[in-house]
Order: sequence, then C-alpha cells, then structure tokens
Amino acid sequence: MSWLIWIYRLLFLPTLIFLLPYYLLRMFRRGGYLRDFHQRIGFGKKLTAPSKPRIWIQAVSVGEILAIESLVRQLQEKEYEVVITTTTSTGYQLALEKYQENVSFTGLFPLDFLPFTYLTWQRIRPTLAILMESELWPEHLWQARQRKVPVLLVNARMSDHSFKRAKRVKWAYRSILQSLEGIAASSPQDLLRYTELGFTKKKAICSGNLKLDFELGQELTSEETKKWRQDMGFPQESAIILGSSTWPGEEDILLEAFVKLLEKGLDCRLVLVPRHVERRHEIRQLLENQNLPWHFRTDIAPPPGPVKIYVADTTGELRNFTQLATVAFIGKTLPPNEGSQSPIEAAAFGIPSIYGPSTSNFRIISQQLESANASYRIKGHEDLFSCLFDLLNNGEQLRQMSEAARSWHMDNAGATKQTLNLFSKYLEP
Repeated sequence: MSWLIWIYRLLFLPTLIFLLPYYLLRMFRRGGYLRDFHQRIGFGKKLTAPSKPRIWIQAVSVGEILAIESLVRQLQEKEYEVVITTTTSTGYQLALEKYQENVSFTGLFPLDFLPFTYLTWQRIRPTLAILMESELWPEHLWQARQRKVPVLLVNARMSDHSFKRAKRVKWAYRSILQSLEGIAASSPQDLLRYTELGFTKKKAICSGNLKLDFELGQELTSEETKKWRQDMGFPQESAIILGSSTWPGEEDILLEAFVKLLEKGLDCRLVLVPRHVERRHEIRQLLENQNLPWHFRTDIAPPPGPVKIYVADTTGELRNFTQLATVAFIGKTLPPNEGSQSPIEAAAFGIPSIYGPSTSNFRIISQQLESANASYRIKGHEDLFSCLFDLLNNGEQLRQMSEAARSWHMDNAGATKQTLNLFSKYLEP
C-alpha cells in the first residue's frame, strides 16, 4: 500500500479544493459543522497512555452511533476503554448525548489528510481501531499500520453501486482491504463481495447486522403515548402514517396519498421525519401550498389547534415517532432516491412498513421482512395510496404484520456477540 498512499496524498489536496464549494454549501445548510472544528484537523483531546485495551470506534453518522450502543455497553462491561468518533454534525450531537459521560472521549473524526490523521493518532493511541460499515480511509489505515495497531471493519456492508465501482479499481481496493486485520460482514452477500474484491477469507466472518441489536430502551407507556399525541395536536384514536427518514420528493408523494386517504373518509394523521433536518424550509414551502393544518416540532409555540400533518424536524427522536406510528413508509426508496434508509427500527417496535423499489442498502433485510409478511414493497409512488388504504382498513392484517416484524427482529439479533468474538484475539494480553 506504500505507493498507493503517496498517490492518495498527492491527490487529496487538489481534490479537496475542487470539492470545497460543494462541501461548504452542504455544511452551511446542515449547520453545526464548525462546532469543535479543531478536532477535524487533529487537535482533539490528548489521552494518556492506556493502562488497559483502548478501542477507537469510528461511527460516521446517526445510524452508526445508534448501532454501536449494545457493542459499547458490552465492551464497557468487559472493562475495556472506549473512544468514539463520528463525522457528521448530527452524529456528533447524538454521540455526545449518548456516550460522553461513559467513554474516555467522544469526538470528531479527522479529515483523512496526513498531518490531521497523524496528530489524532498521536493523541488517541488506541490498542484496536474499528471502522463501521463501508468506511475505508487510506491515511487512517496507514497510520494504524505504522503503529502496528489492528483495524477491523465491522457491520461491513457494500451496496450494489459501491461494489460495481470497487470492481473497476480492484487492484487499488484490494491493497486497501489488506490493511484490515478482520471483517465482520452484516450479511452473507456482503461477506462474498469483500472476499471477491481480494480480502482474505480466513479473516472474515458474517456476524449479522449490529443495527438489529440496538437498545430499544424503555418503550413509551400508554400515558406517554397519549401525551405525545396531545402535544402533537393529534386525536387519541387516529391512525398515524409515518414518513421515516424521507428524502426529496417523498414528502410530496406521501402528502398526495394522505389527502386521498382523507377524501376516502379515513381517520388518519401524517408525521414526516426528514432524513436531513436542514430541509425543513423546503418542506415548509410544500405545506404552505396546501390547505391541511400542519405544525413543525421546532416551532416555539404549540399547535394552535387540531393538526393533520406534523413535521419532526429534530435529530435523534425517530425512535419515539416510530412507536407512535400505525404504519411506516421507509424513506430513500422511491425514485429518484435509491438505497433505502433502515427499516430495522420500525420492525423492532412491531410497526408494519412500506418501501419503494430501491432498497439496495438493506437488500437482504428488506427481502427477509417481505418474506416474513412484515413489510410491503410497492413498485412506485402510484401504488402508495392503495397500499396504505388497504392496510388501514384491515386491522387484523396490521396486527399480524406487527407480530411478524417483532418476531423477525428477535430471531435475527445476535450480531454483537459475533463481533465481540472477532475482537477477542486482539484484546487478549
């Protein structure tokens, strides 16, 4: 990998400069990126030399921060020291809320450029480094190799698009993969893809998906559910349709289907939880052009009266809104979007789900949910209304789908244990 890292270093700065306008605009829209920016250039907390195994986990965003919850808890039970870094501003906020008081350091992952990465490694000094899902940072891996620190890729997955792209530069990808000491793949298909790209089969396992092991926490009580509905301006008996982590265009489609449901006389309400909260202004414009009463969670005043549409434009609250739902539409699954957000949380809470044709990020899981009769796949946006109409008019079917979803989740949990087994040989004295 030595020649490859020098090519990477030579290309990094001009590529960063070229892409800088795009990222500056993205940072401005999302907000919060400048918070603790010094950590992104290598000036995070300087930790003392570890007296026991120190595990550095890089979890890029909100989904990964939630996915590692069970893993972090069990590592702490074994009295290992844990450091958590993340990349996005929303992931950072959630990481601080969930882990800051219980781990050695919760911070931001550095830009993958030699001086920044070098400084961060000098300050953290881990015994073992963990990357999540599909993150393979060449400089990060090189710094680990220079210090003889093993790096594992856990909950590893590879989408169809990423696999096609990786095969075009297999010679380079293989070199990067060889910097890893082990891979815990989230599905048999992901395991096969990594080995086809050149990773050693003996060092790879199929652990299952860590996101199936997330901590459900205390479920909402009936009194809490009533209070949430009241605060949202919803009647207690109305069905709730959840747009879970929606992407551009999907709010329009949900709104269109929702209006038709109301016209058919169904007593229902719509909750929109956009994947990126900075899109609140775009969604507000959409709602201003229709006549149904609506409310945003971040609005200072409570709803002035009964509400038909509620927009949860906050971070880290999807779990509560999922529990309130009667049925959930999973975002990033209708064209032009593709890939899918996670259907796992809805299944874990026993919420029947609907998604569009594109679920490549969760291909195996979505197929399993369909086979278990816990989810429905629609061919396109024109099918959403009829699918929702049929489900909301069939209480027995909703109940059966709810039971099937919970059963599927319980039957497929256990990835944390398999992942810890992979860790063990790197942490033994």
